Amino acid sequence: MVGGTQQPRPGTLLDLLGEPLRGELGSLGISTRFSRGERLIHVGDPGEWVMLVTSGVAQVVGEDANGATVILDVAAAGDLIGEAAVLDPAHPQRMASVVAMSTVVVRRIPAPEFRAFLDKHSEAAIGLLVIANRRMRIAQHQRTVTQTRVSFQHIAERLDYLLDTCGYRTEHGWAFTVPWTREDLADFIPTGRTTLITKLTRFEEQGIIARARKFITVADRARLTAVAQGRTTLD
Repeated sequence: MVGGTQQPRPGTLLDLLGEPLRGELGSLGISTRFSRGERLIHVGDPGEWVMLVTSGVAQVVGEDANGATVILDVAAAGDLIGEAAVLDPAHPQRMASVVAMSTVVVRRIPAPEFRAFLDKHSEAAIGLLVIANRRMRIAQHQRTVTQTRVSFQHIAERLDYLLDTCGYRTEHGWAFTVPWTREDLADFIPTGRTTLITKLTRFEEQGIIARARKFITVADRARLTAVAQGRTTLD
């Protein structure tokens, strides 16, 4: 645990930073708690601070070209959110909303304090560029996915990504730290709910996932990853 955060997840900004930068970043700002369903960030609001997630899971929500809701990304412990509006003076408004999927605790860091941290530590600035570029590619891809022709491979990619972000191993396979309903998954992939149910049925028939009521678990992650990487197919 660094600066009040859990062990950083691979691929997060905290993971890219060495000590003592993790501790310094984790000590900035003030601790703030949000309840499930509460908005951490509202689209269109001014970028006056960033948030470093220390526990919990939140979803980054936007709209596709047709105005339909899309879950662009997921933030969990070690992730920084809200930095784009803070660092780009030409576009200081929030580009998406962030909603808590569980109880979420963050370090809420004022923009001047965060900018001073980046000015002082070039390693952190470079790490942030890496993360920002990765997020931009993910968000752009999500906004351009054709919902009516989503592939088994794309669904597997998104499920595998979710497990990396907010999954954990169980004696029966893998589960998510917060419940993902079929409605949530449809917005995250994104695809229509009927299409998703049809595709998930194929995954279930192949023993890759298991469904209980509205929620799913992953029984065979190795095969899920193989589908995601195109090394095997369900078509």
